Amino acid sequence: MSLKDFLKKREPQIFAIAFALILLLGIFLRTYNHHDWLRFNADQSRDALLVNNFLEGKIDLPLLGPKAGGTFFSLGPMFYYLQIASAKIFGTTPDKIAYPDLLFSILAIPLLYFLMRIYFNRYVSFSLTGLFSVSMFVVQYSRFAWNPNASPFFVFLFLYSLLMLASLETKKKMFWASVAGIAFGAGVQLHTLLLIIMPAIAVLFLGYFWKKKLISIKNCIAIFLIALALNTPQIISEIKTEGQNVRTFFAGTIKKTDGKETVLENLASDAACQIQANSYIISSYGNSDNCGVDVISSSLKKVKHFDKKFLIILELLLGTIFSIGGFLLWGRAVKKEKNQDKKIFLVLLGTYLLAVFVLLIPLANEISLRFYLALEFVPFMLLGFWIVAIIEWTKEKYRKHVVVFLIVVLLFLAGCNIFSVQESFAAVSVEEKMEDAESFITLGETEFISRYIISHSGAQKTVYVEGKQIYLFKYLKSIEYFTSQSGVSVRQKLKEEAIPEGATIFIIDDAKWKGNLKKSMQETYESYDVEAYGRFSIAMMQKKEIIKN
Repeated sequence: MSLKDFLKKREPQIFAIAFALILLLGIFLRTYNHHDWLRFNADQSRDALLVNNFLEGKIDLPLLGPKAGGTFFSLGPMFYYLQIASAKIFGTTPDKIAYPDLLFSILAIPLLYFLMRIYFNRYVSFSLTGLFSVSMFVVQYSRFAWNPNASPFFVFLFLYSLLMLASLETKKKMFWASVAGIAFGAGVQLHTLLLIIMPAIAVLFLGYFWKKKLISIKNCIAIFLIALALNTPQIISEIKTEGQNVRTFFAGTIKKTDGKETVLENLASDAACQIQANSYIISSYGNSDNCGVDVISSSLKKVKHFDKKFLIILELLLGTIFSIGGFLLWGRAVKKEKNQDKKIFLVLLGTYLLAVFVLLIPLANEISLRFYLALEFVPFMLLGFWIVAIIEWTKEKYRKHVVVFLIVVLLFLAGCNIFSVQESFAAVSVEEKMEDAESFITLGETEFISRYIISHSGAQKTVYVEGKQIYLFKYLKSIEYFTSQSGVSVRQKLKEEAIPEGATIFIIDDAKWKGNLKKSMQETYESYDVEAYGRFSIAMMQKKEIIKN
């Protein structure tokens, strides 16, 4: 038997092994040093404290979840319920509480394959899934607990279950209706965008499916009843508060959309963000957070040398060609497709994309790349359209060479993402790399600082912290999450505040700091016992006269 015949015969087994390898690689990137490098900012400490307070019987089961960014409106409590379940099963430490987001990010890998497989062949679907498993953007949002982080999984599940419902080959309609109801009911509690988009998509497409006799009215009722049941706590809260949270939602929506920008300016920023998100998600190149026309303009102004300006322009140009070309290919695919299941796939996902895009227009001055968690599948879809089109446009005699070229491109994109993930790991383990220190603190760093404070506090129950304002503003609550468990309260040392005589004061700085105080502090204080871990260092600080006495 020739090698070619052997490979053809063993193709299913080889494919299964290859898929298992990309899944394992994705799991590794999401779980490596999970405890120590888990992001643990103020939001994470707030949520972990709520979970612990409930499990200790200090508070009742929450009927509402975290507040939506920049508003007083609270989402549903599903995020908290998942954390509570995880804490009961695995333990109450912050890394165990973060397991649900980690789990859903892992499960999203095979789920994306099944979703893509509805339209693309298995080789294209496999390639897109492989890139998804190592995407810096996707990995980044799997490595900490935050309510929108699980939204890609539930979006994938919602869209996939709707497509299974509409398929002529599906016999277990009620099963997929139940899955759709669960994804729907959970998804609307994780992201404000999904709270608006999912119901609209469900009504629009379920109505169409029912009209075409692809599903029964029982399937529709089941979906909405299950979704409603999962949102029962919110309903109870609204009854108790006479609709206070709903009123807050509309007030917050009016406030967020009441900007000075024109519709055209918002449209341009929205489109620029979509293009930047598509590029970053598949390549890891570009700004990792902020996006929009102003960000592009600012980046160009900051760079003086032509070669660096050229790279920014080239990156933007390639990203624009990739996105606009991909959307045109998407439209072309809809027009050409004759298979009903595939056509519904293209139209459903396209409608979902368009709905999110339109909804983001009035919010364009506030959006950043993290909003595109709700559209995480889009750049992989676009890449799939490009792959299919390039192969289709190539003459038969050159097709093998083009396939090799496409494999090289995919490996290059995967390599870029893996390199970026490795760089992000290095950024929290090498003291010279402080770029991200102002954005987040890790669980390992928080525990180190907290242990130091507890061990050096003595009998004092209230201690004071000095340091960079940006550090203290973001991380003081995270530190106090641990110190409070030992009865130590941590307060920021303010200039105008009278510090009690003999109070213990700590100073937090960069890891490379050696304990040298600012000139304004040198006359009054001395620092000692400097210790460093990760990107931070901490030292005790006392008044000189106290030390002399």
